[in-house]
Amino acid sequence: MKTLGFEIELLSDAVLSASGATAGGHRCLDYLPGAVLLGAAAKRLYASLGAKAFDAFHSGKVRFLPGYPLVEGGMALPTPLSFHREKAGPTADLLNLARPAANRMLRPELPGKPFISHRGALLVPGKRVALKTAIQAGKTQAAEGQLFTVEALAAGARFLAHVQLDEDLPAELGQAIHKALLEGKLGLGRSRSAEFGWAEARTATPWAAPAPAPVGDGRQILLYCLTDLALLDPRTGQPTLDPTAACLGVEGLELDREHTFLRIRRYSPINSRRRRPDLEHQVILQGSVLGFRVLAGGPEARELQRRLEGGVGAYRQEGLGQLLVDPPFLADRKPVFAARRPEEAATARPPLLADELLDWARAGGQAAARREKAFVLASAWNLEMRPYLKGRGPGRAQWGMLRERAALAMDGKALLDELFRTKPVTEGKQQPKAGQDAGLLRRGARAEAWKARYKGITAVDRLEQLLRDEGCPLELCRDALMLLAARMQKLGAGKEERR
Repeated sequence: MKTLGFEIELLSDAVLSASGATAGGHRCLDYLPGAVLLGAAAKRLYASLGAKAFDAFHSGKVRFLPGYPLVEGGMALPTPLSFHREKAGPTADLLNLARPAANRMLRPELPGKPFISHRGALLVPGKRVALKTAIQAGKTQAAEGQLFTVEALAAGARFLAHVQLDEDLPAELGQAIHKALLEGKLGLGRSRSAEFGWAEARTATPWAAPAPAPVGDGRQILLYCLTDLALLDPRTGQPTLDPTAACLGVEGLELDREHTFLRIRRYSPINSRRRRPDLEHQVILQGSVLGFRVLAGGPEARELQRRLEGGVGAYRQEGLGQLLVDPPFLADRKPVFAARRPEEAATARPPLLADELLDWARAGGQAAARREKAFVLASAWNLEMRPYLKGRGPGRAQWGMLRERAALAMDGKALLDELFRTKPVTEGKQQPKAGQDAGLLRRGARAEAWKARYKGITAVDRLEQLLRDEGCPLELCRDALMLLAARMQKLGAGKEERR
């Protein structure tokens, strides 16, 4: 078997729908399905190949495998569905539940991310959501009532895809497919006439599938679904979602349902050439883990890998049916991954992009964090100032004035001086009257209310101490003081009603 490798970079966002349905919500796939690569090659080669087109695009002798994300210098793989971690536990370590163990997880949960790198990092490919509207036929105006959203893989993402060819095929066919995918830009997915789906392919080193790593006496075998799996019942020829050994075309194996982890989906892909949906695909999802017990005379792991090398089931030309036998990352209860190289660990994070929209988003996040801290401060201050509501302490009007001054403040230090200043300000030889230039809370009729004491400390001195303890950065003090004043006004209203 010959394998061609292609690195595909998205030049624009790509819409790769998980379903051909036109109603309901739209969801984009996290990878490049093999069908879109098959379609891109067929568009350029089908007419020129003549009778060889059947071997190239329909027989399953040529298999266009899906493109998976390129990260950390290697190709990420679908996260095995047997990988779980303890829900809300003290550690985030993954455990492979397909391998038996004495201790069981109390509340297992899936990692929730579709791909895992060869270094063990879980990831989700970047996506974007765009709001679009249909255009009236023959006009340049938007059609009324036809607003819709489109989810797409983000431009700039890189994927590693493969094309497998059987040994009995002529070398010229492989060369033609290689040339067809490398010439010019590729159109992938939907809405290619509306700025989406442009990509560029380059020759890349193919990903090397790991050799089987059997565990123990080899009486248990795990099959990892590298791609979706569309099985057929050998007795009826109909699609089936029960992955028995007979459906795989292998004897000497028995399905171990206790150590099998799978998910399924069904969809009808749209064939843009025929402008019609293809037959419904009923598949076991990529990342599923199938456990089998090896019966007497059953195949060994390496022999089984050789038998399954070309894939199993239907739609193999679209890359479906690829399986790995006992891959190393499923060998132990605790998955083991390649160690991070020192130069990778020391690599600094790239600087954040300079963009007005990103700056706005960062500022919003900082403001939200500041408001949360201000709420915590105001709650603590409320407990400190509440005792001063008893007797003749500051009332609703006093706290209302304080809230207004905080809202108008332009500088933290100036706000403190305006409220709590004790030393009079003099100009030249003129002497101010006693208390004339003291702070707002220390002069006039309101000063009497703020002289209320609790544990020997006046209300004005306690409030000043609270604000100065925080260093009074403007935004933090202003927000916390406004929240405190609003709360104290409500408490003061209740006190006046009781009077």
